[in-house]
Amino acid sequence: MFIPEAYITASRQAAAQSHNWSLENLEIHVEILSGKTDTTADETSFIVKEGLMIEGAAWKNGLVPTLDIAHPLPPAKFTWKRKDLGPSTPSKKLTIPVYLSETRSEFLFAVDMDSAVDLPPISWYQRGVAVTVWKLPIA
Repeated sequence: MFIPEAYITASRQAAAQSHNWSLENLEIHVEILSGKTDTTADETSFIVKEGLMIEGAAWKNGLVPTLDIAHPLPPAKFTWKRKDLGPSTPSKKLTIPVYLSETRSEFLFAVDMDSAVDLPPISWYQRGVAVTVWKLPIA
């Protein structure tokens, strides 16, 4: 993600153009690919294979609490989908912000992620759960 804002915008525009969708009706979804063999992307999706970190939680078939500050995420497939293609089933989904780095100074977008445990959403937000896509070099 060299210039992530431009890449996200371009991928959104490509998805909209390929299906004649309105940009305003698109939202981004994430699928964690741990253990999955189908890791192909199309005109509506892109895959981040390394570098993603989850802060304030860990990933074990869903978000789980942890005492550690951050954990690496498995590869993830991000897909642009139309908002109006049916009701979303929120079940145990949490809206998690995605930032460029651990400084959290550049917000990129937010995604809904599954929770593997039954905790109220406020517990996750108090933990400051977020995804980062780039690690700053240690000086």
